[in-house]
Amino acid sequence: MAGVMYSPFHKAVVNMLAGPAIGLYDGTTRFNLSLRADVDFYVTKKWAISPGFMLLKERGADPLPSASLRVLFIPGN
Repeated sequence: MAGVMYSPFHKAVVNMLAGPAIGLYDGTTRFNLSLRADVDFYVTKKWAISPGFMLLKERGADPLPSASLRVLFIPGN
């Protein structure tokens, strides 16, 4: 997926990605459209919390939304 990263604040990064995805279901493979947006909030230099949203769209089906919450560790900072 291709996307954009934007840092509006010192301790936050907004990520927006979009592109093709592959769906596997019942032995068939289909290409889908995917959209993902999340925000990385840096608690320290090495740890971040990242709530996010994802939307998958397959031809002939309703869009499938999902939410996520990630904890990120950034080694080497």
